[in-house]
Amino acid sequence: MGALPSRIAYQLRTYGVDRFNVSRRIRAMNRRLRRELGYNAVEKVGHKWALRDFLIDNWSIEIER
Repeated sequence: MGALPSRIAYQLRTYGVDRFNVSRRIRAMNRRLRRELGYNAVEKVGHKWALRDFLIDNWSIEIER
């Protein structure tokens, strides 16, 4: 469950992203979403980042439309 920042960065290597940028962007996204909605988009699971259930549910609803 979840993905390591280094693995995400490897998949985004064409954009010049490193694992530190991944973690920084995730924390910034969480901070903004917490301010707007009151909860985080992703959570830390060990050393990995995992999407929260509400985000997965909302994403699947959007895809079905």
